[in-house]
Amino acid sequence: MYPARHGKLWTVEEMWELSELYQQDITWNSIAVKMKRTISACKSRMYVIRLAFLLMNDVEGQTIMDALSRRVHNVHQ
Repeated sequence: MYPARHGKLWTVEEMWELSELYQQDITWNSIAVKMKRTISACKSRMYVIRLAFLLMNDVEGQTIMDALSRRVHNVHQ
């Protein structure tokens, strides 16, 4: 059985929560359970978030998350 949020689009709020959980000393399994996503989905999204922050280090965090959210929504339309 898949987690409740499996296949759903990531919201800005979820990406911030994932970022906060990632910074804590928590296992990927625990993060996935809290996010109601698979481990691979959480790892993949965190990779995208980290990459975006590295590439756009002079841009405000909320702007980056908003841009990531719009990009994900546009791909699925």
